[in-house]
Amino acid sequence: MPKRFTDTDKWKKPFIRSLEGPYKLLWFYIIDDCDHAGIWQVDFEVACIRTGQTLDEKKAIKLFGDRIEIFNDGAKWFLKDFISFQYGELNEKNRLHLSVINILKKNEVGPYKPLTRGQGQGKRQGNGQGKEQGQGKSEEPEILIWPTFDDFWDKYDKKTGKPECIKLWEKISQPDRENIMNHLEIYTKKEKEFRKDPERYLKKETWNDEIVLTNGTKQQTSDKREQHLTGLAEDFAKRVIERNSQG
Repeated sequence: MPKRFTDTDKWKKPFIRSLEGPYKLLWFYIIDDCDHAGIWQVDFEVACIRTGQTLDEKKAIKLFGDRIEIFNDGAKWFLKDFISFQYGELNEKNRLHLSVINILKKNEVGPYKPLTRGQGQGKRQGNGQGKEQGQGKSEEPEILIWPTFDDFWDKYDKKTGKPECIKLWEKISQPDRENIMNHLEIYTKKEKEFRKDPERYLKKETWNDEIVLTNGTKQQTSDKREQHLTGLAEDFAKRVIERNSQG
């Protein structure tokens, strides 16, 4: 059974004190029922049965306000303070944190929401009409989805053939871009002199290859490795929390 940290001062906080009894219970139920990344699969029918309360989804949304991020057409809620309370600052080098990061990136929530640029900066539209943004039709915001080419370029850290690499990157699908970043977590542990040039890495789709480590063992391909790391992270989280609760 997974265990989580709890805030013993929660009863003193204005937010909790302001909630009616059924919605206090709902809030604590969601904290327990969400996954280890703080994402709750919305199911008010089950929530009512388990809490023994009559609950209204619209009222809950109004009461919880900006403490939740609603996405996937309302099918999922992200608890904004869950990550900072349970884990502190996330670090990709920590296997437990990496599992959480991958879930957040997959769902594009919290710190991994797509970024928007160009809003309210007074840039000219590129339609030849010479209008400033805010006068007439507004400029469409640029949406950046992780990982960008710059994410790949910085992670690979072998700066050669950039123009060709950009062209190749633009042809790669979003799932494969994510697989590349997962693959690079291990691949970039090799010394630079033993890595392929980035252009060749992308052309040969090297992210689909197994990585032979220096001790002769083989590293799993990206999909299997992510599943394996997720399982390890969850088991590790259980052990850490159980040890802390006993100490």
